[in-house]
Amino acid sequence: MKISLLFIFLCSLLVIKSAVGSEHKTLYLSLDTSNKHVLVKATLGNRVIRYSLDELSQQTRSNFDSVLMKLNSWELDKAFLKQAIGRYESTLLTPIASLLDKATHIHFVLDKGSFDFALDLISYKGQPLFLQYPVSFSYKPVKVAHEYRFDEQGNGLIVKDKTTDPENASLLISEILSNTKYYEMEDMKKEQLTSKGGLDIALLSLHGIADEREAFMQLNDEQIRAVDLQNLNSKLLYLDSCQMGSSYSFSAKLAQSSTQFIVAPLFDNEAGGSSSLTIKSFFTKLSQNISPGKALYLTRKALFNRFSKAENFTSAIWKAYPFRVIQVR
Repeated sequence: MKISLLFIFLCSLLVIKSAVGSEHKTLYLSLDTSNKHVLVKATLGNRVIRYSLDELSQQTRSNFDSVLMKLNSWELDKAFLKQAIGRYESTLLTPIASLLDKATHIHFVLDKGSFDFALDLISYKGQPLFLQYPVSFSYKPVKVAHEYRFDEQGNGLIVKDKTTDPENASLLISEILSNTKYYEMEDMKKEQLTSKGGLDIALLSLHGIADEREAFMQLNDEQIRAVDLQNLNSKLLYLDSCQMGSSYSFSAKLAQSSTQFIVAPLFDNEAGGSSSLTIKSFFTKLSQNISPGKALYLTRKALFNRFSKAENFTSAIWKAYPFRVIQVR
């Protein structure tokens, strides 16, 4: 009996150690752009490193703005990327190389001034971060969720514009989530949408636009903003809508609901094509109980490998990179 109890005790210690070790592999990188220089706080387990970038915050902002502009025009090539943000490998990543080399997930906590920075495009040891790690973002500190339980009996909602989802990729939700309601955009009004609720997954494929002041999606002749989606209380909100992942205020306002994850593009994504492939790959992996962060990591890596071989770097970035996982709570 004593031997059995000792064995159980030792096994429990191993389980606890494994769970703690897994949590400590998340590298949290917080950016504060409100000062003269961008302040950075890196945390991995009990290790914390604080430092600042060696340029004015205004210059950092300008460099990442130029990258976002190129992304939105689908013209970002290797040379421009290196010229604009290549230096951040040495100034942002090298000071925390000892943490990066141990991390299995990177989570960026971003303020209003840095929320639309394409930080996971920064190269580290020869490859962009998004090809090496699952990456997620938030506008405030959160504990990264590595576990995800997919409920086949859960409630789903699809609202699609035929011009943003011409290949009907969003219908996959109906196949993997039994209680899913599907609407063509023409059959949905803003008043109806705001009355929906208690959802596990909501996928909206609509035209979107975001800037520093506001972010909205177009539903026929009505505009859908974050406040209109609060009542959905969807655990995961997937927005196949241009630029919606770039808006700080959009994510912050959804924190007033029970939404845990937003998956949305940082810039203008393709209508159909690669966006259809992203939907199919991401949700297939999600249905296998893979966390949103890891599901998108595997999806983007596979798409980048596919399009970089078949086409070129510029095309691969445009088609593989747009979407990001934002953890709201």
